[in-house]
Amino acid sequence: MTARLDDARAVAAVLGRLDEAGVRRLVEDADQTGIGIGGTTKTVRIGATTVFVKQLPVTDIEEADPRATKCQLPLPSFPTTE
Repeated sequence: MTARLDDARAVAAVLGRLDEAGVRRLVEDADQTGIGIGGTTKTVRIGATTVFVKQLPVTDIEEADPRATKCQLPLPSFPTTE
């Protein structure tokens, strides 16, 4: 488990040093592995680790406030019993 955590920390350190343009380049240069209704899947090597990338389309609502952490979509709430 320690090796896995070390790998994750190394990947996080590399990603943490990238600006937006760097992340974009990393994703654009990644090897595409599939396309489906949920988006495009890719893999990229970061150091000795292969990282899975899932590209999801961004809605206009999400793009208007890219740093928002709450759900921006008008999804129905869970039904409640009355």
